[in-house]
Amino acid sequence: MPRSLKFSLFLSFVLVAMVLFFYLTGLFQSELFEQSISEVMPAPREEVWNYLVDVETRSKSKQEVTQVLILEKNDLGLPLVWREETDLGGYRQYRLLEWENGKRFVQTLESSSFRIHGSWTYTIEATGNYSKLIITESSRIESPLVRGATFFVGRANSLQKEMELARNHFAERSQSLR
Repeated sequence: MPRSLKFSLFLSFVLVAMVLFFYLTGLFQSELFEQSISEVMPAPREEVWNYLVDVETRSKSKQEVTQVLILEKNDLGLPLVWREETDLGGYRQYRLLEWENGKRFVQTLESSSFRIHGSWTYTIEATGNYSKLIITESSRIESPLVRGATFFVGRANSLQKEMELARNHFAERSQSLR
């Protein structure tokens, strides 16, 4: 048997073993996840609100997002439905469910190629010239394979990344004001 064929068979075996491992791990993980995190941002509530509702800019700061399409806006000009195209060839389509101008909004992940659904609630509380940002994720992953993969990455990873993006945005903003 040629060496290249042996190597190809070995790689195929490793790939199948990894997929099976993630799948089996995912079978033992809960479909549901809920968690909140909070952090004080060095900006007034209005600026934090403007950053959060600017989904085009906010989404583009995510490494895996290649394109953001605003599909529908409300009377205030806020995006009601938007779609993020990802570098893996997938997508996530969100909908703004409810909002209390300048204080709170809820977005839901209506559909995605990753079989993940859920909602994220963003609450902004004024604390002097700063703002406390609270993000709550309530999600469900249908696919055992995806649940297994997210188990190893950390189920709260997307929630933590979202807060990190906000932190970085306002850190850059406060440095440019100096």
